[in-house]
Amino acid sequence: MATTFKIKNGDVVFNTSSGRPKTIGNEIDGTDSAKAKEKTGQDLQRCLSLAKVNNGTTADIISLVGTTPDIGASTASLLLNRQIRAMFSNILTQQALRPFARPRSERMALIASLRVLQDKGDPTKFRFTLGVKTQAGLLVATTGSVG
Repeated sequence: MATTFKIKNGDVVFNTSSGRPKTIGNEIDGTDSAKAKEKTGQDLQRCLSLAKVNNGTTADIISLVGTTPDIGASTASLLLNRQIRAMFSNILTQQALRPFARPRSERMALIASLRVLQDKGDPTKFRFTLGVKTQAGLLVATTGSVG
């Protein structure tokens, strides 16, 4: 089963009537694309927001916070792009180790788009948009910022 707790603003979401945590995702043979997109989007957000872990499946973006004045805007943009791509590559490696742990609709396949732009109002801040395609062909997009 590829379900997990639903997270909102960093907290587990609870069902108010039952008191149990809400879950998102599909059964392994599930095909609900809305559930798959929500779960994959949450997984991406988690990977983008966490510091470095041993298997490399996080972008460790926090390590770039405050570095722009020292390394320059263009270098910071390249590093952010590189860290997101490395995270994604490591996610694919981990998925290959257990290919049937998730339905195809939740298994990431490729980066469809990655755009990193310096914030016009604050030169020490960068915004990014990441679009990922799943093995079932679903497009999941997420955005974030660093700075």
